[in-house]
Amino acid sequence: MPSPSPADRFTSHAIQFPSHPRGHRPARPGPSRAVHPGTAAHGHGLRPLRRRQLLQPAPAAFDRGAAGRERIPCRVHRDDRPGVVCAGLLLLVPLGDKLERRRLVVALMALAACGLFLSGFAGSFGALAAGTLMTGLFSVAAQVLVPMAAALAAPGRSGRAVGLVMSGLLVGILAARSVAGLLSGVGGWSLVYRVGGIAILAVAVALWFALPALRTPNPPSYGQVLLSLATLARQHPRLRSRALLGGLSFGSVSVLFSTMALMLAGPAHRLGDAQIGLVGLAGVAGALMANWAGRMADRGREQWTTRASVLLLAASWGALWLGGASLPWFLVGVLAIDLALQGVHISNQNVIYALAPQARSRLNAVYMTTYFAGAALGSALGSAAWQHGGWGATCAAGLAVAGANCAAMWHDARLARQAARHG
Repeated sequence: MPSPSPADRFTSHAIQFPSHPRGHRPARPGPSRAVHPGTAAHGHGLRPLRRRQLLQPAPAAFDRGAAGRERIPCRVHRDDRPGVVCAGLLLLVPLGDKLERRRLVVALMALAACGLFLSGFAGSFGALAAGTLMTGLFSVAAQVLVPMAAALAAPGRSGRAVGLVMSGLLVGILAARSVAGLLSGVGGWSLVYRVGGIAILAVAVALWFALPALRTPNPPSYGQVLLSLATLARQHPRLRSRALLGGLSFGSVSVLFSTMALMLAGPAHRLGDAQIGLVGLAGVAGALMANWAGRMADRGREQWTTRASVLLLAASWGALWLGGASLPWFLVGVLAIDLALQGVHISNQNVIYALAPQARSRLNAVYMTTYFAGAALGSALGSAAWQHGGWGATCAAGLAVAGANCAAMWHDARLARQAARHG
């Protein structure tokens, strides 16, 4: 799955901004303020992107007045939490090593579209929440597509294939943000869900005709597939080390994602929603980095790319700290941290896919579950740091996680040298 770009983080969830004077304790980013990790690329990008969109008049069946509408986005977003995504990653993505993958991808996308339709045509809050949960659970088709791309690629070109797919997903996230904003202005929040469902179904039909059938010979049972996840993690030390790298990298970036909109709207910068969204367009750099990192992996340079990306991620926190008072420095920091995250992520995927090519979907499930778990912990850490110390404490927390990531990089490099000596 692709790692969501800053554009998503600025706009994809309910946000309220504090108006505290400089030096006073910042308001705590609760569910209506914190920006949470997204689900898989297509499901994440096609959900309503601004709180004001969700606060437009809800269907009469669950219109609870202004106060009731004010609570609806918060309650929906609390239900659409990373745990739902992790459940989909653990329970559904491993099926790529058992079922015919084209059929699995199309089925997952169709079910995600059903969730969007359920939300878009909801007549009650319960239906809206159920649709949101359904969309989050089944929006994992991208995590079947990425290892599938590696399996279909010609020898020596799997890194380029993974990078190309990830680049497309990241660009799609940015495009979905803009389209969703336009749709909400035209037809309200429900139109975003409805058109999103239609778009996913259209892509599913296109993939059905474009992708070849890809079956696993002698597929294991579903129970064996799930049990093998722990076996794979135990047998492959570099799966564990690369999953740790991914989780810490995304955790450090999530410290930023959970607080950056609050800082940008605060007294130092006083940016509005539209301006914050424009800042998020720096996320397009991640798409370029994904493609480049994939090419470097094909040349056997994934270790070099990992080192450079991990160090860049740590250094970006210096620019972000300066960005508390200077918008240009903040833009430099956002650009650097997004490039670094994609460099680590694509390198990680190319390393783990080579560990057991017959089990790529299961390897990806282990890796991506750790990846999102790190994001959830990073978001919680960022929120706590913002509450207790403002932007300075937030940057210190992000840098601390980045420091732990450097230690994980050293551990992985040691494992790589050991494997080279014994290989």
